[in-house]
Amino acid sequence: MNAKRIFLALIITAVIATIAGAQYNSEGIGTKAKKTDLVGTWIVDVTPTGEGAPPPFKALTTFHSDGTLVETETDALIPPFITPGHGLWGKIRANEFAFKIVFLTFDAQGNPTGTAIVKGTVFTNSGPDLYDSPARVEFFDPDGNFMFGGDASGTGKRVKIE
Repeated sequence: MNAKRIFLALIITAVIATIAGAQYNSEGIGTKAKKTDLVGTWIVDVTPTGEGAPPPFKALTTFHSDGTLVETETDALIPPFITPGHGLWGKIRANEFAFKIVFLTFDAQGNPTGTAIVKGTVFTNSGPDLYDSPARVEFFDPDGNFMFGGDASGTGKRVKIE
């Protein structure tokens, strides 16, 4: 009987430790965001600039701890249609990070039209849960030839469990 109780206690302890560890690792519960830490999900207000620029839109960007990122945008349904973006990010110096995101583009019939590549910098000078980001987007045809480009600015706010 004692062996059963010990075994059950070990199983319960393991389950609690696993749940607590998963919450700590995946959500950052119990940790404070560092000013230099982009890891997590951000809601970004994007404002394209320049003549003929599209209207402002929102994006969801997730920075992973391995230096990869994923982004989806509310302008994905405006031609040229785009897939979610996949990319890389890295620290340049304190409060400054570089990123590159690649999107596949399509026409209204679903035919591939090339890629859109966004390169930019993230500055976390306003605090650990806010960032400002100038960026450049360039569109390329399926053969990789440059077609056109434009600039944008973004303001990100960290998504938190509240």
